[in-house]
Amino acid sequence: MSSAASSVSEIAGVVFDMDGVLLDSEPYILKAGQRMLKERYELDIPDEAFTPYVGRGEDAYLGGPAREHGVELNLPDDKNYTYELYLNAIKGELSAFKGVATFIDKMESSGRPMAIFSAADRMKVEGNLIEIGIDPSRFKIILTGSEVAKKKPDPEGYVRAVKELHLPPGKVLVIEDAVSGIKAGRAAGCPCLGITSTLSSEDLLEAGASWTAPHLRDLPKGLELLLKEDQR
Repeated sequence: MSSAASSVSEIAGVVFDMDGVLLDSEPYILKAGQRMLKERYELDIPDEAFTPYVGRGEDAYLGGPAREHGVELNLPDDKNYTYELYLNAIKGELSAFKGVATFIDKMESSGRPMAIFSAADRMKVEGNLIEIGIDPSRFKIILTGSEVAKKKPDPEGYVRAVKELHLPPGKVLVIEDAVSGIKAGRAAGCPCLGITSTLSSEDLLEAGASWTAPHLRDLPKGLELLLKEDQR
């Protein structure tokens, strides 16, 4: 276990990443981005061209592959159109990962405040939450990529989210699925749970995760008390 938290009983708040932790929007934003680039720039860009830009926000996710094909996007207009396509595509399709709703209910009932820090823009974050049936107002703060100057693995976003929770960073659990996110959480002074939706447990532990799990339904030994009655 990381020295950032000596026991689960000290965890007093949670900051979630979104994609790869609460849900998987990647297939939908990929198709929306490809459709926008085809319609507006007559570009046929393969799936793998987007992979290096996953988790870096839509400016990079859309702009990077376009730039590699000699096109500079008209931002934010192209991005907003992509979001329109995306939000239509996820209707009735996008769902939360296993255990997400129960985990959020447990944190709320135990009095542990919650936040989200995602590289995505607010339109996408709030649209995702509404689609999976989680009211965005349940989170004390939602911080997005367009609201921070430095991207993960810089700790800026997590430092700001923790301050909004009014808790010491060592008592705030960061839940991430990416190496850059784990590094950002640790640099902010937080213990981290790595969700293995994208990377292996070994990769996330090496990056600094204190624990790993396939999803939030079955937490690892040391965190399972979070799914029981408040143990603080």
